[in-house]
Amino acid sequence: MRAKNLLVMPGTRWQLELVRKIHEMGHSVSIVDPNSSAPCVAEADAYLASDIFDRTAVLDFCRKNNIDGVVSDECDIVMGEIAAIGKALNVPALSPETASLYTDKFKMRERCSQIGIAHPEYNRRSEERRVGKECR
Repeated sequence: MRAKNLLVMPGTRWQLELVRKIHEMGHSVSIVDPNSSAPCVAEADAYLASDIFDRTAVLDFCRKNNIDGVVSDECDIVMGEIAAIGKALNVPALSPETASLYTDKFKMRERCSQIGIAHPEYNRRSEERRVGKECR
């Protein structure tokens, strides 16, 4: 099997075990993170200092580095980007639907109800609550 080059975003300390596991499996890791001191940068085979939401820069980096897949293990705010980049490159990544379930707790609990997974009670609010003076 050919070694793969996987993109991990961002390069925070919570991604270190993922990066190490990818290396242990014989694959390369490319990191995108705006912070050049991010913990995973030191262990990356390739690095882009960029905002993880700069899709144009990330896609250019991915194409130049022949990325074979896109993943994040801990950062919920990047899941939509993971899905969009994977789709744009036609490489394995979360689907847009799965990314949406990951980041929208209402949708996540609705899906849990559909497939019989226990979850806390929930409801969707249609209005913002006003915060009292004592909470400001």
